[in-house]
Parts: sequence; C-alpha cells; structure tokens
Amino acid sequence: MTAPAMFKKNTVILLTILSILVSLSFDCALANAQSSDKGESEPTPSAQDLSVVSYVTWWSHDATGYHPAIYLRYENDSARDLSGTLIRFQCRFTDLRNGYVTVARKEMRTDLARFRQRYVIMRGPAQFELPIDENAWPNIECKAMSRIGEVGDEGTQELLLCKLDSITMTDDEALEKLNKQDDIRKGRMSAANKARKHGRGDAVADAPLSPQAPALPLNGTNANKTQSSKNGGKPTGNLDFSIKAKGPGLGDDFFDFEQAFGRPIETDPGSTKWTWAHYREPDSSDVYAGARKPGSKANVIISSVRSNKPLSDSQLSTIAHAYAGKFKSQALGNFTHTVRYLSTGRVQMTKMSAPSFHLSAYNVDNTADPTVNNYVLILSMLPVGDETSVVTEIKRSRILKFVTTMVGDLDRE
Repeated sequence: MTAPAMFKKNTVILLTILSILVSLSFDCALANAQSSDKGESEPTPSAQDLSVVSYVTWWSHDATGYHPAIYLRYENDSARDLSGTLIRFQCRFTDLRNGYVTVARKEMRTDLARFRQRYVIMRGPAQFELPIDENAWPNIECKAMSRIGEVGDEGTQELLLCKLDSITMTDDEALEKLNKQDDIRKGRMSAANKARKHGRGDAVADAPLSPQAPALPLNGTNANKTQSSKNGGKPTGNLDFSIKAKGPGLGDDFFDFEQAFGRPIETDPGSTKWTWAHYREPDSSDVYAGARKPGSKANVIISSVRSNKPLSDSQLSTIAHAYAGKFKSQALGNFTHTVRYLSTGRVQMTKMSAPSFHLSAYNVDNTADPTVNNYVLILSMLPVGDETSVVTEIKRSRILKFVTTMVGDLDRE
C-alpha cells in the first residue's frame, strides 16, 4: 500500500473513533443532567392532575350556625401515582352580594393511584343566618382549588367554580346525594374511560366512611321573639326564622326531645290512647309532641307560628321539614288550599303530603292585630283516614287549648 493511501485510511479511522467518543460524552452528560434534575425536585404538576367527577353544595349546620359546604369526588387524572403525596385543597366561598369571603382548607395524604377516585368535604368557617325566605339567603360562589406537593402559586389547579345550592342537609344526606350524581365530565373522555380503553383496568372510587353528624340543638321556627317583645309582642321587620338542619321530630322518641330541649314543661298522659308533651325550644318557642299509647315515639307534631306576613307554600314546607324528624328527606307535594268562615273567624287551610307524613297548616285571622299572621302547623305520620281521631284527641288534651277552638269549629263543619 502506498504512503498516501495509508495516510488516508488512518485518517478515516481516527475520525470515526473521535465521532464515537463525542457521542458517548454527550449521552453521559445528558443522563447526568436528567438524574440531577430528578433528584432536586418533583415533577411540576400538570393542569389535569386532578379532575372533579361529581360534587354537592349545601348549607351545613352546627352549634354556631349555618356554613357553606362542598363535597367533592375527585380522580387522579395524571400520569403518575400520587399515593402519599401531600394534597392541599382549598375552597373560597364568596358572598356575591357584599364580597365577603370565607375560606375552607384541608390537607390530605391518601392512597391515590392513577385513575383512583377519592372524596373531600370542606366547610366555610364563618357562620351565617338563614331567613326562611330562600330568596334572601346569601348568594354564594364556590371556587375549589388544589395544590399537589410542595409547590407555590404556580402549582395551583382550579378544580371547580359553581354556585352554592339553597338547601340544608346533614353530611350523611350530602354524601348520599353525591353518590347518586352522574360524572360531570361529559363531553370529553374521562380518565377512567381512557384507562379502560387502553386496557389499564377500571377506575376505583373508595367511598368514605359515612360521616357522623354531630348532635345539634333544635332551633325554633317561630319568628324572632326577642324583636317582637320590644314592640309589644308584635313581630317587626322582615320575617326571621331559624331553619333546623337536624333535630327531633316525627318518629323520634320522647327521649330525643329531652336531649334537645330538656324535660317537658308539661305533659298530658290522661288520654287512654295518647300521650302529649309540651317542650320549650332554645328560642322560647313551643313544640308539642303526641305519641299513641303505649308507644313513646312522636306520631304527631304541633307548632304555632307568628309571622308579620303570610307564609308561602315553600315556607310552610320548610318549617314542616324542620319537624319531619326521620322523614326530612321526603319532599312535600299535592298542595291544596281551602278557606272557611267559622264562628271564630276566617281560617285558611293548606294541606300537603309526603310518602310518610302529611301537613295541615291553619292560618287564623288575628282580629286584635290584622298585621300579624297566626299559624298552627299539625304534622302527622298517621294515615289520612285517621285524621278524625287526631282532631278528637287534640280537642280533649288540656295542654292544647290554643288549638281547641279552631279545630273544634273545623270538626263541626
């Protein structure tokens, strides 16, 4: 081989070796950089790390008042297992009428594999008063957000923006309603469907243990009596009812009433068929519970209400549900209205029924002060056909004299 040919061959070999060395050096540097980045911080969460599957909003009640609340069912929609990772949830409840904001926060570490679903409940710490007129309830906007891992504002993900429903419920009722909700992510394929489509199995929703609702005092449903007493016993200003989210009522034992109100002010066990008990609520209003002997569970509840304006059917229904006890979740319907002119004056009757109980509400003319509306509400879980026996027992009871004249006249019609 000639010298020029040998030189050319050696040059090609050297260049090939150098090219291989440069390529290996670059690959090693890239691998080291990736390893260094991985060790310094976690991957930045994507905008779709969590998705809301369904939600429920409501007014939650405790000893301090009513609180805006939200129950979320969410899914790990990311490409990684978030088990054990710190997740910070926040919900901002904004009163759109005055701009007031109360913020609920919750931190969680849980088993959250890809496409697994979990639950979180958040309540605003501030308490609100709810008038009986739902149109006067605060107009609340709910904005739910989350942060995954140790990230700052840049890692905040907005989960949901919605309005708070004008409804009161217990935690148990909210969870039951949530589990009946459809997936709100319609219009796009959910992560669960993606998983099934690509053979990764079904998404799993682990239902939380049924939350235990705290024992709550039963707030009265009469108009604000403190205000009334300052004006000679006449209600003034807007109607102001305190709506109970939980308390004794139809189907509950006298023991439950004592736990809420203390011992009864008076009882009437004199009838051979019924026992009546008169309880005083925390706001000084009165409730009467009647149980068929030999039982001690309330079959009938009677309440008197004073209002500075006529009550609508929805308002009467709200009061009725406050005393519906075990049947609070049942909707009242089949409204009927009747007016009768009796020896005692004009009486307007409103009747409505639910599957397990029915309401008879009587609006009695107040001849002393026409601006005050007097209502007597009678809730009964007895069959409608037994109404006559209830009226008879009410007339006989010595502690129900305030109802006797009206019911007596109605009975004679």
